[in-house]
Amino acid sequence: MPDKNDNLEQLLGGFLNEAEARRAAADIRLGEEILSEYPAPQPDARLLEEIKTKVSRSLGAAATARRRLYWVRRAVAAAAAVIIIASVLLLWPAPQQSFAGSGDVWDDAAIAGLRAEIDAVLDTMISIETDEYGFDEGADDFAEVELEELEMVATNDDFWKG
Repeated sequence: MPDKNDNLEQLLGGFLNEAEARRAAADIRLGEEILSEYPAPQPDARLLEEIKTKVSRSLGAAATARRRLYWVRRAVAAAAAVIIIASVLLLWPAPQQSFAGSGDVWDDAAIAGLRAEIDAVLDTMISIETDEYGFDEGADDFAEVELEELEMVATNDDFWKG
């Protein structure tokens, strides 16, 4: 297996001149030798066991909390489903006779009454003047002007482009 520092000088040669690359590689190798001569102190075995115990307790507590939350969510979902189904069944309207099935709706008097009501609503709609509500018919179409402004903002704004 090749040493990890085999091509170190060649790699550093891409960033530094040849002499500086050799010195930098030598410095890196010297640093690695010093680190291997003086390893970091290892913690006490008892301390490691205490840390492992605390971690396993906290992980166990988290797993228990997750299991409880899972069952609480399932119970809430089941209760919500029961409430929704019950409310739909209780509030479901009773079947009614269809509109086309009732014979008295299609007689001439009923149709004339419906036409009179429709004409009254139409007359009311026609009698409403736009001046009463502050509309200026001479002004430009507001929706068209606003749409043009929004298109200009969208084309000039760099926010949505990322």
